[in-house]
Amino acid sequence: MRDLRDRYSAIQQTVGRASFPLTDSVVSSLAKLSGAELVVMEDAYKVASSSLPQQLDVAELIAQIPSPMSPTESDEIAFIRLAGKDYIAKAFKRVGLDDRSSTNRNIVVLFDKDRIDGFSRQAATLPLATGLSTIVLLSTLTIFIAGRLTGRLTKLQTSVERVADGDFESTVADQSNDELGRLGQAVDRMSAQLRKLWLEVNRQQGEKLLHQISAGMAHQLRNTLTGARLALELDQQNRPTFAGDEVAVALRELETAEDYVRRLLLVGAGERQQRDQPALIINCLNDVRSSQAVIAKHLHVELTWGLENSLEGALVNDGSTFSSAIANLVLNALQVAKRVEISAVVDVHDICRVSVVDDGPGVDPALADHVFDPFVTSKPEGMGLGLPLVRRAAEKLSGQVEWCRENGRTRFNFTCQVDFQNSRFENVTADVP
Repeated sequence: MRDLRDRYSAIQQTVGRASFPLTDSVVSSLAKLSGAELVVMEDAYKVASSSLPQQLDVAELIAQIPSPMSPTESDEIAFIRLAGKDYIAKAFKRVGLDDRSSTNRNIVVLFDKDRIDGFSRQAATLPLATGLSTIVLLSTLTIFIAGRLTGRLTKLQTSVERVADGDFESTVADQSNDELGRLGQAVDRMSAQLRKLWLEVNRQQGEKLLHQISAGMAHQLRNTLTGARLALELDQQNRPTFAGDEVAVALRELETAEDYVRRLLLVGAGERQQRDQPALIINCLNDVRSSQAVIAKHLHVELTWGLENSLEGALVNDGSTFSSAIANLVLNALQVAKRVEISAVVDVHDICRVSVVDDGPGVDPALADHVFDPFVTSKPEGMGLGLPLVRRAAEKLSGQVEWCRENGRTRFNFTCQVDFQNSRFENVTADVP
């Protein structure tokens, strides 16, 4: 319609003030140049010339066209129908003519409506095609993105459900850095925290059960051990000629066992020993060596000890705790190996380091990460209480216990804090076990 008005304005400016007569040939030429049909009418509304091929019904034309106006007046259009064909009509008056050329004063401009509609459809084709293709592209892209988001949400939901069911090893996060990726990373952190809490709860439950079992076992064992020790002492007094190193070792082992039972009673009651018993490291290690030598001989295991001079004068805060921990490590090695090596040294930081190395098959890989947890054992007759007590002993003595497998041998490293006789343990003598 804007193009139509521009063409009408061009016709109006060209013809409206022209003084040349509008003959049939001139009107036909103007119609071809402008793309519109022209009808020139006299003042009496008679057709003077026309570019239309058919004869016009002047009355029909006059009845439908708007009133001719001067070029300076506002224009008005009308939709008319002539000889079965639709037109858009506009009319104007020619101005500036003298009386001799006062005819051909009224000009009617007719635009073929079908042709205008064709131009409109042609002009709309490109925007419509562009719009439709854009809609199709955006719809496809939206469906693709929605599908990916739905897939990631489904994966996130499945992983969260696994975490809710107790599978804390499940991972949710992907490599994306969007909101879903960060949500998955948060769920992974939550799962890791839940895994730690779960392990801590299991450990606490195991310790609680250890307390209960310790109390029950200790009450039964204490009476038996006390009776056995008293009987052995009476026999030693009655037959001193037969008392040898074996009887002394047996009595010492019974005393050690009684001390273990006493500690189990304290553990079962959830209490600690009221007073620690400091002892010389070298004495504790010699006691363990003498007691374990009998077991090594019985099991036909080669047992070697390497005690450094730096151990002289070194004191541990609680000798019984240290001895029981080292005895546990040595006994475990003797039960699975043919050769066991024990070495002990005190470094410049007053840390005693005891290493127990054996050539046995090593720790079951399935239990490698849980060897120090209560009730974890690969022995059919074992209860899984030895290594947890070793770990607790190391923690009590301000140290730690670790293990590794290297060159076909298993190594347990036990460390603890020590002091020397010239410090806070001045009253400890060398013969205190």
